[in-house]
Amino acid sequence: MEDVKKLLLRSYDAPLSEEENRKLKAALLHSEALRAEKKELDNMRTKLSDFEMDFTQDFTERLMQRIAGEKGFTFLSVFRTVAFSGIAAIILVLVTVYFMDGSLNIESLLGINGYAPDLGLLTIF
Repeated sequence: MEDVKKLLLRSYDAPLSEEENRKLKAALLHSEALRAEKKELDNMRTKLSDFEMDFTQDFTERLMQRIAGEKGFTFLSVFRTVAFSGIAAIILVLVTVYFMDGSLNIESLLGINGYAPDLGLLTIF
């Protein structure tokens, strides 16, 4: 039955051979469902062939105005969002370091309180 449906669909677009044409006609005589499907396909093809698309004269202008009116991706809006959140994170880190160590010197920011520079050289070797 699936083979006959393919023949039916192909019959609309390309000519069938004698054997295929005979097979399709025999299947249409014996199957009510296939006849209903053929009728539905005929109606659909008729409706599609009668359909006409009509664009008014100012369609292009209205479309371009609508496209120009929409805001797209803007770098500045994304940059502001990232910059503000980055500044907030930096301020939070500075406040945390200040409360933990009591000062904001370079050593407390880097977390090296009480670190002797000579100890670093000894651990390399």
